[in-house]
Amino acid sequence: MASISITMPSLNQADFIGRTLDSIAAQTVRPLEIFIYDAGSTDGSLEYLEAFARINDHVVLEVGKDTSQSNAINQGFARSRGDILCWLNTDDLYSDPDVLAAVLDRFEAEPDLDIIYGRGQFVDASGAVIKDVFIDQDPERMQRRMVHSVAIPQPALFMRRRVF
Repeated sequence: MASISITMPSLNQADFIGRTLDSIAAQTVRPLEIFIYDAGSTDGSLEYLEAFARINDHVVLEVGKDTSQSNAINQGFARSRGDILCWLNTDDLYSDPDVLAAVLDRFEAEPDLDIIYGRGQFVDASGAVIKDVFIDQDPERMQRRMVHSVAIPQPALFMRRRVF
């Protein structure tokens, strides 16, 4: 079976990071590894991240080793060993415990697929859904939605290593 690696860039997201980490811990399929790059949070985020890394042997926490969100993602992708790569910002979450299992099943079923993406949701600070985000199969509706919405939400995007 294919394996998945998650990269998480982090900076001052203490209000949300607990939800993010809980959503990863709840997954029915454990990621091969999680690379977390924190640029030097000062809001308590590091305490959450350090505790999560202590109880999960597949987590690598790097503090102050990146220069930007993109740099952190690139470092994590370069270090990772998983067949499937993704990144999850520390204010994002997986809304269902079977997300990673479904992604891996789909990649296994279709070995020529390079990228898989799914539906997502924008939520507010309290976790209430603001709106659904997805690519509509109807071209006319999709064109209208593109004016008002990002069609492929980053937390719902997964790619084979060969894409990176």
